Amino acid sequence: MILTRKVKKSLTMLTVVLAIIGAWALGARSNVMQAVLVDYKTEAVDKGDIRQTVVTSGQLKPVNVVSIGSQVSGEVKKLYVDFNDKVTKGQLLAEIDTSLLKAQIAQSQAQVDNTISATKLAELNAERNRRLYKAGYIPLNQSETSTQDARTARTNMEIAKAQLDRDKVNLSYAELHSPVDGVVISREVSVGQTLQASFQAPDIFKIAADLTKMQINIELVESDIGQVKEGQTAEFNVEAFPGETFKGKVSKVHISPTNPQGAVTYGMLVDVNNTEGRLLPGMTASVKVIINEKSDVLRVPTPALRFTPSDSPPSDATDGGPKHVYVLHGAKPEPLEVQTGVVDIDYTEVTSDTLKEADQVIVEEIPRLTHQ
Repeated sequence: MILTRKVKKSLTMLTVVLAIIGAWALGARSNVMQAVLVDYKTEAVDKGDIRQTVVTSGQLKPVNVVSIGSQVSGEVKKLYVDFNDKVTKGQLLAEIDTSLLKAQIAQSQAQVDNTISATKLAELNAERNRRLYKAGYIPLNQSETSTQDARTARTNMEIAKAQLDRDKVNLSYAELHSPVDGVVISREVSVGQTLQASFQAPDIFKIAADLTKMQINIELVESDIGQVKEGQTAEFNVEAFPGETFKGKVSKVHISPTNPQGAVTYGMLVDVNNTEGRLLPGMTASVKVIINEKSDVLRVPTPALRFTPSDSPPSDATDGGPKHVYVLHGAKPEPLEVQTGVVDIDYTEVTSDTLKEADQVIVEEIPRLTHQ
């Protein structure tokens, strides 16, 4: 059969189209094969230490901080100490101007003198009226009134004396003395500043009684509070000494919650020995509270317990069911049930005999990059 030129051209175009479709199908198949073929990264089961921790942060503060305030109003006249100064119990720290206090004492003294004179006069008048009443010269009510006036005068005199005593005590408050041995960690006022003690005593100094003993104030989230107990060891770092680890001990876990912005937290204190004086109040500490730790135990990398092959159902390792790791039999991953103990970020203790040291467990899938 003789084909015309037009038919030959059509057959040629059809052949080209079929070739393109075939090439596309072959490439797609090759890509599918590349997507489903994977390699597996494994790590060895070994023996070592495991440390389970709760990670949190808080601020360092002295165990005992005493606030020194002024109980009287007035201008700050003198300051004898400043930040970081060491002070001893009874040492003079500051003076408040005493001009108004002394004027108040003078006024109260004059009031006392006046009431003393008034009391003497009232008592003399009462005694005279008692004699006149007995002689029949005045009625009884007049004598009783003068007696009552004498009692009132004596009361007013006692009130005036009490006011004078209070003003003298206030004058003594113009000198501020340290109640403890310690270090000044805060000075809140300057010379010339006027203090108003009408409602509360304004703070002037804060003194740390003993900087060799510090605490870390921590707020624990609700999910961690059940694991932390008093007496547990804590390790922490501060930015001032990078790479250096300090130790402390949990001294208090508060049972009363706080609820900032809707998140329930519980307070915790970690006691810290600061005999070298390197740690300072206000430093931010990154803290690890050691919940549990074991030495020289059989362990697997924790990611191995989270691993599930991409073509398998999701792992049940976190839902309370049996835990599994995967091992390679030939080129195929197979699950192996294990029992576990202490868990940290990197490793998990294996308590069953289904694994032994040097066994390889799968921790990750790695897509194979070569075409098949």
